[in-house]
Amino acid sequence: MRLFWIDAVRVFAILSVIGIHVSAPVFKHTEVGAATWWIADFINSFSRFGVPLFLMISGSLLLGKEYDTLDFYKKRALRLLFPLVFWTAFYHLGINFLNGRELFRLKDIFFLIINKGGFYHLWYLYVFSLAMLFVPFVNMIIIGKKATSRDYYVLIAIIVIFSILLQSTLILQVVKNIKFNWYISSMTFVGLMLVGYIISKKYDTINFNSKVAIIIVLLLSLIGAILNYTVAVKLNIHKDNFVIIAGGPLSLIISSFIFYAFAKVGGHLRPSKLLSSIADTSFGVYLLHPAIIFLSLKAFPVLKSLGIIEIPILFCITFTISHCTIYCMRRITIFRYIT
Repeated sequence: MRLFWIDAVRVFAILSVIGIHVSAPVFKHTEVGAATWWIADFINSFSRFGVPLFLMISGSLLLGKEYDTLDFYKKRALRLLFPLVFWTAFYHLGINFLNGRELFRLKDIFFLIINKGGFYHLWYLYVFSLAMLFVPFVNMIIIGKKATSRDYYVLIAIIVIFSILLQSTLILQVVKNIKFNWYISSMTFVGLMLVGYIISKKYDTINFNSKVAIIIVLLLSLIGAILNYTVAVKLNIHKDNFVIIAGGPLSLIISSFIFYAFAKVGGHLRPSKLLSSIADTSFGVYLLHPAIIFLSLKAFPVLKSLGIIEIPILFCITFTISHCTIYCMRRITIFRYIT
């Protein structure tokens, strides 16, 4: 049975992610403290829960079920591998081509992935893939399943993988001066998935007003916006993802209350074809939307000079084109593997 409140969370999450990325240029390139900067800051701070919400959705749908460890990996490996390979190549080749750079060097792609996780939003796929390695073992604890000898071998293999990553971090830092530590976030990702599962199963036993939850979300997001200003002025740190980051304490609390509020009022949501359609395309929209932002600013450079007006215009263009494109792509079987 389709859970329409989960669809609503997906839609809310993807709109939040787009909101972050269309407000980020205004946030970064506007004078700190100006009215335009504050508006971009508010939009950014009130949108920083997109990725955690996607993780909570994954936890609510994946955990608490009976499945074999290797079957779990086999079933999801290609679902992640195809998008990883395609979109990494798409952004590397496409963006370089449009910027007149050299198109294809495997070494560049490798170090791009190591340094940034592919493109500025693709890090999520790489970290999520690593987090998925631990899901079967967290699931065993939840359902009380006894691990087999094969499960222990798989767990040892995962430990070896992370020990190699740890060693690689030091080598790349010393030899190539490359910062490589984004994989560490996979532990927090597992935690967010577990929180999503717990909320989805226990929300009806929690006696907490959903309206109060929303008020807490608004207050904490406001605090995040104020802290962005404080660190920019006092510490000269002008980064939109410094205070509220995916998996950070503020993000964890805010996302948990949002997820709880949606679960609590989910029974009152009516089925909506439009909502379900947007939810179905949310993964593809996540992957595609930075390209639409890039192309829109290329096609309409005047947007860059519009300041705060740029954000709603760019938001509408990005969401509409991304959704329609992915919707059409998903009508073709082969494109479903990458969207």
